[in-house]
Amino acid sequence: MSKKIKLNVLSLFDGIGCSRLALNKCSNIEINKYFYSEIDKNCIKLTKKKFPNDIFLGSLENIQLSKLPKIDLLIGGSPCQDISNAYKGKGLKGIRSSLFYKFVQIKKKLKPKYFLLENVKSKWSKIMDKEMGVSGTEFNSMYLSGQYRPRVYWTNIKFEKLIYDQKKIYIKDILEKNSDPKYYFNIDIKKIKKSGINNSKNNIKKLFLIPRNMHKDNERQRRVYDIKSKSPTLLARSDTPKVLIKNSIRKLTPLECERLQGLPDNYTKDFSNTTRYKMIGNGFTVQVIKYILSNISKTKLKQEQLSLFHWNS
Repeated sequence: MSKKIKLNVLSLFDGIGCSRLALNKCSNIEINKYFYSEIDKNCIKLTKKKFPNDIFLGSLENIQLSKLPKIDLLIGGSPCQDISNAYKGKGLKGIRSSLFYKFVQIKKKLKPKYFLLENVKSKWSKIMDKEMGVSGTEFNSMYLSGQYRPRVYWTNIKFEKLIYDQKKIYIKDILEKNSDPKYYFNIDIKKIKKSGINNSKNNIKKLFLIPRNMHKDNERQRRVYDIKSKSPTLLARSDTPKVLIKNSIRKLTPLECERLQGLPDNYTKDFSNTTRYKMIGNGFTVQVIKYILSNISKTKLKQEQLSLFHWNS
């Protein structure tokens, strides 16, 4: 049995501890100390309860880098609101997405052995490549989960980019057996089907749109999906994807969204549904982070081999 790699970890923009959960699933990694920074009071409340022995550092401005031990892994997902296509922001100059540069500054000061940053693909990705010193790798959560969630990962951890579905997980596989009636819509399906659409893209099968006169919302939120397909990307808000189940329309429950993100069942149960949806949508897909981090041992071996080669040269 190979020896575990012991790491001191610093997680920025820690959210609900998805990085911690992913690390716990890596059989080749042992956490020595886990430091984290977060400002959302609900996320802080959750992670303090789930991981009482981890060390909370407060906001980014409050972190005293000189007092930290040698950090082996720096990880985080900086806010995407200003650069995401789902919002119309000011790019990397926006108040939230400009925090990306904080990650870069801390990376330069701490010089961690490994680093991993996650964000959405955008027209600013090339700038982020330059600042991070590596080209971001596009990776879609759908290859390891039931959710279509394209993201870019900037890291010095060498991992193989997956190009096909590894798990064959679909919406139907994460559904609750008996969901609360409050998640259902009082809509007569017979009046919709003929006026709808039926297309499939990126393993997401959109069955039809709920007519605006039946559900006053934007086009995205009136889409109804086939449970035999992947879920579209979860957003940090309560208007979750709607699905067709036995001729009835309902939205995905918080527990189902937890499953799509690789979280334990009822991980966020102590909070309101609105807060739960926000927390979950802002998080990482745990399976993806685990997959990348599990390659640390391979990266370590390559680094040691390269070092030995230079020493013998």
